[in-house]
Amino acid sequence: MKKETIIFIHGVLGNSREYLPIINHLKGHGYSSLYGFSYEENFGTISLTELAKRFDVFIKELNKKDLVIIGLSQGGIIAAYWLEFLGGKEICKKCITICTPFYGSYLAYIAKLPGARELRPRSQLLRKIREAMKENDVDYYGIWNPFDLAVFPGIHAKMNIFKRGRRVNSALHNTTFHEEESLDFILEAVRDKEEKYKL
Repeated sequence: MKKETIIFIHGVLGNSREYLPIINHLKGHGYSSLYGFSYEENFGTISLTELAKRFDVFIKELNKKDLVIIGLSQGGIIAAYWLEFLGGKEICKKCITICTPFYGSYLAYIAKLPGARELRPRSQLLRKIREAMKENDVDYYGIWNPFDLAVFPGIHAKMNIFKRGRRVNSALHNTTFHEEESLDFILEAVRDKEEKYKL
């Protein structure tokens, strides 16, 4: 039995179906303590900081330690804010992000909603998060897709501070989550192996 508790956070317009293939992959390798954080306001109607606060309540009610967070797209921003500014580092030292727009997405300009504005390339919130992540108190792992049209450009999901990163070519934003290459990378990141990954 694996001791890690793995928490998933979905992205914009997402739900638990986004990470079901990842859950099945991890279950097949012995991980059973798997939980998902869901939120209905997933189209930018409220601030990402508010969603991070709700995530903090969820984690406190869960009352688990040795956490690994897997954030899909916007979910990675929620996770990073919780880790860096809401005390998450005390119980979580590893975060895996998949197509997370750390440098923003130009697609976010199509909406004027609070959460969408925070995902724009010049977002002060994203700049604040990136600066905090440089302290390296948490091992961040990341997957990015150069053909991603939701995180546009796709390279905006790549961070130099990643302990390990992986470029995964996929036709769509959401299909990146479930590519075999992505599933293998996620498993190895959870295991924290020392294999090298080419950016």
